Amino acid sequence: MHIELEDFFKRGLWVKTRSGETGAKKKYAMIDEEKNIKIRGFETVRRDWCDLARNTQDKILRLILNEGNEKKALLYLKDIIEKLKSRKISKKEIMIKSQLKKPIEEYKSLTPHVVAAKKLVEKGIPFEPFTRIEYYIAEKNTKSKLVRDRVKLSDEVGEYDLNYYLEKQIIPSVENIFEVFEIDVKELIDGKKQENLKKWF
Repeated sequence: MHIELEDFFKRGLWVKTRSGETGAKKKYAMIDEEKNIKIRGFETVRRDWCDLARNTQDKILRLILNEGNEKKALLYLKDIIEKLKSRKISKKEIMIKSQLKKPIEEYKSLTPHVVAAKKLVEKGIPFEPFTRIEYYIAEKNTKSKLVRDRVKLSDEVGEYDLNYYLEKQIIPSVENIFEVFEIDVKELIDGKKQENLKKWF
């Protein structure tokens, strides 16, 4: 058997599976002696996350992996949530960047990024496959519960949907990380200090 040494890492984080019993395959983060982080399976590699979600996850991983300080990481997340709820986060940070890999007419499902592309065409903006699309999810102004009905382009007026960005972007990008420390970050959303969070604040 031949074993190849890939690199030296001073600290690593292996995310649990949904059953909570073993480390998830290809879902881990490690930091080397040069402070470079190697990530596999986390949301930073997905195109449908806004910069705020990606940057929050990256900062939290660095606080845990580089400093070994999960309490500081949790306080950082708490601050981000409070800023988002008080709308101190700019619209630029919550823009979702995506692209279509084929012509619009070939898409049968109206997903948010397809809706955004159609909006560009309606504005007379030339659109081709792999053109960069930027949009955000606005607050509900209709009875529809569909996310696609709340898609707005960057130049369209509106307030971003706080619940969407908290529950579908920020929390999902970091909750698996904190589960390693038996912390349920969803409890931070309502601003209450639940029993299992008291020791952290």
